[in-house]
Amino acid sequence: MLTGIPVSKGISIGEAHILDRSKLCVLKQTIDSADIDKEIIRFRIAIEQTKKQMQETKKKLQRLQTNTPLF
Repeated sequence: MLTGIPVSKGISIGEAHILDRSKLCVLKQTIDSADIDKEIIRFRIAIEQTKKQMQETKKKLQRLQTNTPLF
């Protein structure tokens, strides 16, 4: 049996995904001081793209909730 931290009350029926944190790899890189401004811009663009993706996912889930009966 798997245990973890609940993110919401209640139950859910659907496919479960397991994240194996031992397989995550974080690469450390040194940024040249001349490239700092470019990297900040690149980071901010990535944040905006992530926000858009999350909004699209939220809309898809809302459509699924309204079109799919629970029982």
